[in-house]
Amino acid sequence: GTLLAVPSDGSRLPVPLGTTGVAATLLALTPDSRYVLFDDGDLHRAPIDGSGPVLNLDDASGSLVLTPDGSRALYAKAGPLSRLQLWSVPTDGSSPPRRLDGPTVFLGGVLTLAAGAAPSFLVTPDGQHVLYLADQLVNDVVEIFCAPVDGHAPSVRVSGALTAGGDV
Repeated sequence: GTLLAVPSDGSRLPVPLGTTGVAATLLALTPDSRYVLFDDGDLHRAPIDGSGPVLNLDDASGSLVLTPDGSRALYAKAGPLSRLQLWSVPTDGSSPPRRLDGPTVFLGGVLTLAAGAAPSFLVTPDGQHVLYLADQLVNDVVEIFCAPVDGHAPSVRVSGALTAGGDV
């Protein structure tokens, strides 16, 4: 159903967040509890009390993690051949989304865990980098990569050399 904002004391009627009648999935609350990020086919940010406009951050999203300060949303979304890519966008919408995973080999991409499970990428405690699993350099060879959350530099492999036929 539609995602609604309503005061916990019931002092006013519910206010829809996003498109009425479109199923929405709650993805995250900012650390200050002022905004909710949700997916109704697009990634949006809205004031949790429904007092302001809904901001469209990107055209699609999947697993989502916020930086500890809530300033950026990191998420996986399908790219060519439905292979997942890792993206980042400021939650205030001040700049467009940036792809964080580097160029991948044919049929390579960011890995995800089972449906409904936690994302397969982690933001460092200082909120500056993200670690993710991908078969980015060699198809079907899973390695660990690190990228700055704002995309200002390319991702780098951090898992080191693998044994023949191995992955992480």
